[in-house]
Amino acid sequence: MTGEKLAGRYLLKRRLAGGRFLSTYEAEDTALGTLVVVDILEAGAIPTGLEMKRLEEILDAATQVRGAHVASLYEWGRMDEDGPLFLVGERVEGASLMEVLEECGELPPPQAVEVTRASVEALAEAYGRGLFYIGLNPGQVVVRERGEVKLVRVGYGWVLEESEPLLAHRVSPYRAPETDGGLEGRRTSDVYALAAMIRRMLPREAASQRLMNLLDTAMDPLPRNRPSSPRLVLEELEASVFDVDPSRNALEAEMKPGAGGLSFLKDGVVPLKAVPPEGRKRGKILRNLFLVMLGGVALLACLAALSGTLSGGEGREAAVTTEEEEKKVALPDLQGLTEEEAQGTLESLGLGYECRRAPSRLWSAGRVAAQEPDEGSVLERGDKVLLVISSGREGIDAGGSDADGTGGDASHAGQAGSQAEAPSGHSAPPARDDSSGDPAPSVAPSPQEARAPVASEPAPSAPRAVPVLSALRGAAPLYVTMDAGRSHDPDGDIVRYVWHCGDGAVLEGVAVQHVFDPLVIPARFQVVLEVFDARGMSSSASVTLEVY
Repeated sequence: MTGEKLAGRYLLKRRLAGGRFLSTYEAEDTALGTLVVVDILEAGAIPTGLEMKRLEEILDAATQVRGAHVASLYEWGRMDEDGPLFLVGERVEGASLMEVLEECGELPPPQAVEVTRASVEALAEAYGRGLFYIGLNPGQVVVRERGEVKLVRVGYGWVLEESEPLLAHRVSPYRAPETDGGLEGRRTSDVYALAAMIRRMLPREAASQRLMNLLDTAMDPLPRNRPSSPRLVLEELEASVFDVDPSRNALEAEMKPGAGGLSFLKDGVVPLKAVPPEGRKRGKILRNLFLVMLGGVALLACLAALSGTLSGGEGREAAVTTEEEEKKVALPDLQGLTEEEAQGTLESLGLGYECRRAPSRLWSAGRVAAQEPDEGSVLERGDKVLLVISSGREGIDAGGSDADGTGGDASHAGQAGSQAEAPSGHSAPPARDDSSGDPAPSVAPSPQEARAPVASEPAPSAPRAVPVLSALRGAAPLYVTMDAGRSHDPDGDIVRYVWHCGDGAVLEGVAVQHVFDPLVIPARFQVVLEVFDARGMSSSASVTLEVY
């Protein structure tokens, strides 16, 4: 087939790789005079379960995917009617990440971050074109001569790989269980693959426990248990590599500016060890020098303190400022706490309090219904906080107390040495005058007086849903964290949190993540949080989210 021209412009020059159903050629675009890559796929090798119409939709969308880390698909078509498919893509020189890992074993942590970042950016570009599965694996990642990272066959590579048994076997460790048999996956399938790649690239000692836990979750056999956003995995990886141990930044600092994240692959040569021994020695010398300098500074500070040079006005001002800052505290949210819990919290912060009682339809008796000042206010120790304590619904709690917190149940007539209080608007019957011996005249009680007060349980209150979103608007694909932690139940506990995302997705949990990526933008979604308590009562609240 070498020497044949496809579509009247692509001249096949040499075969790069091939199998029974898939062949890859280097070709010349005679119209532009540039080199391209042409994949030729036999029509009968399309994975079972993938209809031709769906494959055409995937290829059309793939031609629209662009990005700094994406090798473009220029064109696709058929060599003849019902014949093999040909796909013309950007020619990328370099070594695949799979080859690098086979040679090196693992990558230095900063380079692992660089590869992950490029992969996530490519996934975002594909999601923006409606391709929610690209079959991510190290064979798709190409490391160029100067260290730049590009992903090839973005969006359709899994179709080609599943057509050849040898390729399918090589990438199978990175395939999510739901894609077995060449089935099309989803976003969480690529999250699974990304986690598998990180496990393969990153040295175990460079991974924090939080990152390992997240990778375990991302590789859960059930798609619904995985994070929906690959960017969450990237952020945790960056925190593990750069934040947990700052000394690991030394390797990244030694990289030449503009050389790319994988600059250790110079002149196309893959070293046997990703970090040269000289680099480690140099880093050790620098660290030792830094420690010596730090010890010298500490010694000078001690001498200065002994000679009194640090006792000037600036030191006193700094001490005063620090002391003033220590006196300030941030007021927490006290709503819903019992009166004793709220008072204990304020006392632990060094704050005073004043309590007032008022009826509340939301909070049961004895719980904080409001506070002044509001949550987050900065106060000085000794300041007073006003707490409004609920006295129950309509001012009467389960014990019959009124809105002022005083007992509403009076003692009844007939008790020795006491006088009954009558209901409002009626005079109390006179008590017996024991000094004269004459009985007091009897007074027939009114119907209201005859009825004894009956203490009734307050009607159960529904829980209150409070949805909090990390973003209310943004560009697609929009990664949003949704938190229901501020939801509360006045007389019990919330046992279930259900999120209706507005795009057909339904999630459960106090805190969840979701990717909003509509096919048509701009778009608006009504995100509804529904909460349920142990009594089966529920309530909901909604937030509008805009994606453009």
